[in-house]
Amino acid sequence: MAEAKRGLILGLDAMVPNITERFLGEGVLPNLLRMVERGCFTRVRPVIPAQTPSNWDTIATGATPGTHGVVQWGSHIPGEPVWEYHRQEAFNAGLCR
Repeated sequence: MAEAKRGLILGLDAMVPNITERFLGEGVLPNLLRMVERGCFTRVRPVIPAQTPSNWDTIATGATPGTHGVVQWGSHIPGEPVWEYHRQEAFNAGLCR
């Protein structure tokens, strides 16, 4: 049986490809250059909405945000906010308003 090959996806959020390529050429990023030389480097376009969670889930699944459902950093749960719910119990949520 053949030995399994390993893979690594290194995603650097908000890294500008033009600047990265320039730094690679100037030798400013020697460790990253070694990884690029042994593997690959590519430019990618973000999914819409262009947010870290939806992009990483798209990379992991190959599905769009409309399919995998991750479209924002958090989620809204309808109902009374926790700091209002516990107000009668003298609970302080410590939130700034």
